[in-house]
Amino acid sequence: MLLLLLLPLLLLGALATPWGLRAAVGLGAGFVPGLSVDGVSGQLPWRLAVGRLRLADAQGVWLEITDAEVALAWRDLFDRRVTLTGLRVGRLVVDRAAVTAPVTAKPVPLAIPSLPRLPLALAIEALQFDRIELGAALLGTPVTLALRGALALDSAGMRGALDARRLDQPGTATLNMALGADRLEATLDVAEPAQGIVATLAGLPQAPFTARLSISGPAADAQWQARGDLGEAQARLGGRVGLRDGAVTLTLDGRVAGGALLPAEYRALAADIIPGLTLRRAADGELAIERLDIASAAGRLTAEGTLGADQRLSARYRVEPAAPEAFGALLPAGLGWRAVTAEGEISGPMAAPDVTTRIRIEAPRGAGAADALLGDTVTLDASLRDGMVDARLQGARLAATLRGRAATALDLAFTTEVRDAPGTSGTISAEGEITGTPQAPVIQARVATPRLAAQGRVVEALRLDARATPTQLTVQGEARIDGRPLAIEAEAGRDGNAIRLSRLQARFAGIAIEGEAAATLPGPVTGHLTFNAPDLAPLGVGLAGRLAARLEGRAITGAQGPAAQGLRLSIEGTGVGAGAFRPAVQAEIDGTLAALAFRFGLRARQGTLDVAGRTAQGDDTTITLTRFDGRAGSDALRLAAPATIRVAPDGRITLPGARLVSQRGGSLAVQGSLADGQINGRADIAALPLLPFSAGAVAGTLTGQVLASGPAAAPQARATLRIEGLRATDPALAGLPAAQVQATASLAGRALRAEARFPAGPAVALTIEAAQPAGPGLDAPFTAAARGQLDLGSLARPFLAGGADRVAGRLRLDLRASGTPAAPVLAGSASLSDGSYANPITGVRLDGITAQVVARGERLVVDTLVGRTLGGGTITGQGWIEPLGAGIPAELRLTARNARPVNGEFGEATLDADLALRGPLTNGGSLAGRVTISRAELRIPETLGASTPTRGQVREVGPLPPGRRPPAAARRAAPATTLPM
Repeated sequence: MLLLLLLPLLLLGALATPWGLRAAVGLGAGFVPGLSVDGVSGQLPWRLAVGRLRLADAQGVWLEITDAEVALAWRDLFDRRVTLTGLRVGRLVVDRAAVTAPVTAKPVPLAIPSLPRLPLALAIEALQFDRIELGAALLGTPVTLALRGALALDSAGMRGALDARRLDQPGTATLNMALGADRLEATLDVAEPAQGIVATLAGLPQAPFTARLSISGPAADAQWQARGDLGEAQARLGGRVGLRDGAVTLTLDGRVAGGALLPAEYRALAADIIPGLTLRRAADGELAIERLDIASAAGRLTAEGTLGADQRLSARYRVEPAAPEAFGALLPAGLGWRAVTAEGEISGPMAAPDVTTRIRIEAPRGAGAADALLGDTVTLDASLRDGMVDARLQGARLAATLRGRAATALDLAFTTEVRDAPGTSGTISAEGEITGTPQAPVIQARVATPRLAAQGRVVEALRLDARATPTQLTVQGEARIDGRPLAIEAEAGRDGNAIRLSRLQARFAGIAIEGEAAATLPGPVTGHLTFNAPDLAPLGVGLAGRLAARLEGRAITGAQGPAAQGLRLSIEGTGVGAGAFRPAVQAEIDGTLAALAFRFGLRARQGTLDVAGRTAQGDDTTITLTRFDGRAGSDALRLAAPATIRVAPDGRITLPGARLVSQRGGSLAVQGSLADGQINGRADIAALPLLPFSAGAVAGTLTGQVLASGPAAAPQARATLRIEGLRATDPALAGLPAAQVQATASLAGRALRAEARFPAGPAVALTIEAAQPAGPGLDAPFTAAARGQLDLGSLARPFLAGGADRVAGRLRLDLRASGTPAAPVLAGSASLSDGSYANPITGVRLDGITAQVVARGERLVVDTLVGRTLGGGTITGQGWIEPLGAGIPAELRLTARNARPVNGEFGEATLDADLALRGPLTNGGSLAGRVTISRAELRIPETLGASTPTRGQVREVGPLPPGRRPPAAARRAAPATTLPM
């Protein structure tokens, strides 16, 4: 028994000896991996000094302490207090964070920080670190500082004062606190000039940083404030904090300005953030967010909820993004909405909660053709409960669902239905299921429609079945298009890097596509693809004629890279084209991806074109054009010498020069380059014939210059062009005078401007101007104007030369347009003076025709229309017409008073009329009103002139009048004569 009582005293005495102290330190180092201690001295338990202490890991030493000393008031241990009368460290070096083995983190319940509870009271009466060196790997820049202070933690609370000061440059941090059960008092002040720790970590090294955090008041209801400035970034926060009976209450309100902390494109959204929070933590650990409200230029977030001590969650949230204008360039062009809301609930265990959400978008736009499907409002309702997904998307003409289990094993079903998609009439639906696992899903789907009409074509009985896995894809479908059967089959698979298209077949209206292919990635690919169309017309692409094509891929033995991929493409067609342009076409490409030869030939009544060349891949990729020969009529255009385009490995594209010459001395010379996103190009045109470039449609010569330079995305370009002797080759237009065109165009960034003048003798003097300041496009804003005079008599004479109609008058134009090309807004006016119309054969004659037409928005408004007839009669008109509207809406009123529009050898008439013409003119228009003939005289000559057209057989119906003989049998009618009008 005495030995047991003396054992602690013997151990304490042993520790007080140098041998015992070294043994104790060595024993402790054995329990801490990587710990080594040198230069231990002192007498335990009163004093301990360490010359050097190191901690190391697999990468070496990461922490080192030198010249450290601890002094302990050991008698306080009998009062359950640990009192360090002194804790001094001469030098502490931390080069980096320690390397530790990865540990699977367990979920940690969310909690509010609170004062630690220790079994013993702790006091450090004098804390002193003479030098603390932190490596750049920790804070992004090396930091050296000193720390002094004192700390105490006992049942009454925590008290202390700490003062940190940088040694390598200015910077201080001071903490004073007295946190007790009845009262909370604390202040923290931090100040750093530029190049400080906080500024460097925030990526703003040139910004000074100051901050102050204070708390003061009764523990049950203390006030706190926080103020921080980092350059332009600011935070002004405050609220109340309360500690009572183990419960905690916290409120927060204020403003935050992100400033340069955020990338430039996000700064406007975070320029003024207004947060609000009310938080309560009960003594049993339940956490309640009674109020969470964050508002900014980007929108607003509100939420409330509870997290129980059992880690079960019950919360509601609502998100309201701001108007799309607030996001500026962050959104794709054209994307927008009138209003968006997202709200939902989260409940259940925090590790696997149930989630429901509803997203509502009003007036969505920017999805192109899908905008019409979504309509004015689109909603998404979704929920996730016990691994079961239930989602529904609903728009005006679109509905989609997804239901089933989404876990380690998938069992999902989906449906989609689209009604009357833009440009179509009918419903198309899809349904299917997703099984397997998230890593290896199996998707089966069927697309079907009973009838779908689009662009004048009708698809009926469409059925398309598909099955897809990570290693296999099969597709099979059938339908009728305009009554003709369509059948499609495809099967493809993958096994590692080996892929194979086992079968591809499609047949429609005699047109067949067939192919197969195989490859081991990255290649080469072997196989073939054929296309054979006896007639292209059933495809509905505006082309007709026979076309056959075959593409073959083959492996080149012994070759590597692009040279290993052999390729051959042949195309042959007869009568391929539209309208009167139906050429024969031949094209061939043969070789490898490293070296290809190509040839293209076209033969038509209007002319011929032959092109040939080759490509080669070496240090540079080159495309060499060895032949270009275009002919139309008596004009021809050919390549003067081979031209080569070079593509360097760094992406630089260079065309040193290419020159086309004509038989009559005209030429087109082109040169340019594209490098590092910069374009530099030039084209010089001299008396270039237009016939070869217009497929023989127009004749004339083009002279001018085009220059381009600057960024390829927004180049600077200018063109000056002049066309001499512009005329149509159509014999029906041969009487039109040849025109001259003088045009200039410029492109600065995205801004496009153009001006053209059309002098064509006395008949035409016209100037057209147009501009699109935001760049070309149907939906881009534009302005345009047309000004000048037209002589209607000269312009109409070639069209009326074969008949008796005669037209005269001068039309003065001053028209303007704005808006977008897709939705133009018209303005300006057009006036007709000295107009007349006469036909001596029919006796129709109108003189003194004048008209004033004013453009207003989408309408052309006829303010006045006046014409005179023989005998002083008049014909007047008023109304409007929308030439770009669907079906050409119109409302025109025509009034005649004492008019004698007809006075010839067949008779004459005097009449009054009130007529109304209402549109749409091309789809159900109507002409209604009243015509009063006050006097009429018909003259039937004994014989008719040879030029009088026959109207065919005349059949008399009804009984003959008494005493009248039946007419003789009709003789065979002479061929009808057509008068050009």
